[in-house]
Amino acid sequence: MLIGRAGIHKSEEKMRKYSKKVLPMSITAFVLFYGISLILSSIDIEGFALRTGTALFRSYASLAQMLIYICCFILLYYNNFNARKIFDRIAPVGRMSVTNYMAQSFIGVFLFYGFGANLAAQLSFLQCMLLGLVIYAVQVLYSNWWIKRYYYGPMEWIWRIITWMKPVPLRRNATSRQTVVDTK
Repeated sequence: MLIGRAGIHKSEEKMRKYSKKVLPMSITAFVLFYGISLILSSIDIEGFALRTGTALFRSYASLAQMLIYICCFILLYYNNFNARKIFDRIAPVGRMSVTNYMAQSFIGVFLFYGFGANLAAQLSFLQCMLLGLVIYAVQVLYSNWWIKRYYYGPMEWIWRIITWMKPVPLRRNATSRQTVVDTK
């Protein structure tokens, strides 16, 4: 089902409105729950009760923090054209998340563990992080190239076939490929 330009604009406006309402509530909840988790040890709570209470309130603080991130990303995406261009470039990485996760795992294990190149022992933390960013940049480029030609990442395609128990098309035809390029 295609949504007209007016429909897209309405949904963007709803997302902005929702995020502007949820963001202050999320910040308040984060400060409250994280603050409580810090205060618990100073009010004579010990042992199991302290560990449980701290874990519980930090979990709630983490949920609020997640909402803060989501709201900030939504507001940044819909209010800043440059941010939107950047997010649109990394969107294919998310569409191929299982493929990219598995590729990162295999590459990382081979490069950093002792039975591979053992670079973790040879490089500094900063060098390892920079190498990881290079790997991610290559994945961004590869994912953009792949999604222009195929509907799904390789692992996502296999997952759909196994889940739906029927063949699923992988390759885009020329007209759908042009549509993907035009929407960028």
